[in-house]
Amino acid sequence: MRVLLREASILVLDKPAGTAAWPFSEDADDGPARGQPVGLRDSDSSWRPIYPLEDEASGLAVLARGAAADILDAQRETGEFTVRFLALVRVAGPQSAGSIDLPLAVRDLTNPRVRIDPAHGSPARTEWSLLDAYAGFALLDCRPHPLLRHQVRAHLAAAGMPPAVDPLYGGGLELRLSSFKAGYRPGRHGPERPLIARVSIHAAELAFTHPDGRGLTFSAEPPRDFRAAVHQLGKYGRLGGV
Repeated sequence: MRVLLREASILVLDKPAGTAAWPFSEDADDGPARGQPVGLRDSDSSWRPIYPLEDEASGLAVLARGAAADILDAQRETGEFTVRFLALVRVAGPQSAGSIDLPLAVRDLTNPRVRIDPAHGSPARTEWSLLDAYAGFALLDCRPHPLLRHQVRAHLAAAGMPPAVDPLYGGGLELRLSSFKAGYRPGRHGPERPLIARVSIHAAELAFTHPDGRGLTFSAEPPRDFRAAVHQLGKYGRLGGV
């Protein structure tokens, strides 16, 4: 967990996959929760995430408290607080760009899968553009609003483009080189390892207006597993970029 901005009321973090963006345990005697940034204590329960970055995904997360949290929450609702996601998806012959407008039901905490619910769901829109296309896969730039839980994953799945790795929304358990490299031969140094074995989504860039009026932008390079999957797809499966 890298801390990109540390202030009295705002934290911007670069979170690895498999680590909770919300770092506080319910019991202070348990010690630091997994993924807790250095310098935060379990008793600092006044912090809250401004948008829900899944544990399974990697990238930028924002925590805030007090009046700053209320201001950033309001910016998220109006679209002034923005996050750009990279999504490696399963799709054949993708278009160059599009948008997905589908209401999402996010309040059923007994089911981890967010549902498309036109009758009772919350309005949600995800705009996407094609960055690169491969045989059976694509790399997309996604900009969701208003940043609901699992919004990018649920919208992409509903549009027939589930994340390449995401069993909850129709993707695979992992992505291996042997699944797309023609003539693949196993190596002599043990069984093949997956290129990426977690949700293939990365929060790459975010922007918001600081309560003091400054416009702030942060970026985070995808981690090694995401870069390895994109590199190998580009090397052995590219159809053409945009």
